[in-house]
Amino acid sequence: MLYSNAMDVINKRREAREETIRHRKSEIYSRIPRIAEIENRLTSTGIILLSRVADSEMSSEEFVARIMSENKALCDEKARLLVANGYDVNYLDPPFVCPLCSDTGYNADNKLCSCLKAELTNRALSDANLTAHMAGQTFENFNLGYYDNEINPEFGISARDNAASILLVAREFVENFSLPGKNLLLYGPSGLGKTFLSSAIATELIKKGVDVLYISSNSLFPMLNNMHFGRGDEKSSYISEKVLDADLLILDDLGAEFITTFTASELFRIMNHRLLTGKKMIFSTNLTLDEIKASYSARIVSRLIGEFDNLQFFGEDIRRKKKYI
Repeated sequence: MLYSNAMDVINKRREAREETIRHRKSEIYSRIPRIAEIENRLTSTGIILLSRVADSEMSSEEFVARIMSENKALCDEKARLLVANGYDVNYLDPPFVCPLCSDTGYNADNKLCSCLKAELTNRALSDANLTAHMAGQTFENFNLGYYDNEINPEFGISARDNAASILLVAREFVENFSLPGKNLLLYGPSGLGKTFLSSAIATELIKKGVDVLYISSNSLFPMLNNMHFGRGDEKSSYISEKVLDADLLILDDLGAEFITTFTASELFRIMNHRLLTGKKMIFSTNLTLDEIKASYSARIVSRLIGEFDNLQFFGEDIRRKKKYI
């Protein structure tokens, strides 16, 4: 479906160009009939070559050279006529959106063109529920300079070194995604880069062709609730399936949802299904581990502690710092 949608975009570009050419030819042929004659003559070149080369007293090389010379003269005449009538010389040959593949999606080696790759990535980002802003949050833009460099006595490490360590784990998570490994739990106060880093991981994996779903807990559980009680729409149905089947589920702001028996049951169902099927997860939360233990059942907590690498963020609110920089 993703490939089909991306190719639809590429095909529409090519079709739009062809439609433009048709309209322009109709206009030009009406205003400058001689150009229609020239193009008909140029189009018939192949037939002329096939029908006359055998009968000509000239060698095939000489005949081809003569035809090519005549064609050049015709092309030059067409160009002069266009310019003389106020048109650009390439008016009947508008540029392709992507000159690398002539808007086919594939290059000369029959490999995916960069334009099709970009469209696939854009579609995948949208399919993953990432906004354009979040898609711009990358490992390269994860600025360690926002974290204090002084040793925090409570943790025995600086906030910067701690963030650098977490960044390394995130990079390794991407590099080793196809291998068995633990999930990630990013926890700590708001404004410390948890969402940013989750977005960076999602973007990097999507570029590698991984199917990702990124969604906040206070968006997910109302959708699941609507599906449960028969009030779900098309988007809710899509999310309820993808939350189980996506290669990577990123659940942002765990604990922000209104925690009920239903939401707790759904959270366990999702976690358990994905663990059993080997589908990876990244959860982020502003809760401490103690608050997580107080908010969720023992079976959820045991999986969060045992099946996830617990990565704690600490330091000053980066968003507040940015206001004064």
